Amino acid sequence: MFTTDVSFPAIDFDRFHTDDLPTRLAAGSGALAAPDLAGVAPLAFELTDGRAVTYVPFEGGVHVEAGVADDAGAVIRLQPGHWSDFVQELRTSFGLLYAGLVEARRGSLEHLIRWEPALRAMFHGRPV
Repeated sequence: MFTTDVSFPAIDFDRFHTDDLPTRLAAGSGALAAPDLAGVAPLAFELTDGRAVTYVPFEGGVHVEAGVADDAGAVIRLQPGHWSDFVQELRTSFGLLYAGLVEARRGSLEHLIRWEPALRAMFHGRPV
């Protein structure tokens, strides 16, 4: 059996959405994600502590809005630590789903699954 002492510090939700992600999007990760999101409704994440953001695709990029947008195709609710694990790819959308750690407060979890390749481009600069 393999074990490790590696740990991943939690990502701060607010700082990620006001500093880290906008910088990544402006540096090109938004343009990587945009073609995959043509015609796809925005995606909102809402943490169990009430904080929320919406990712809004547009031609050529993705914009981050504070709160839950009225036109979000889904509002994905999860605990802050599980959101951090998702961003760091310690858990995928399917991993969260199968473990019962995520719920769609509006829309369906399929919308999160549809967005995941674009999210990986946004978060990590990985081409879709």
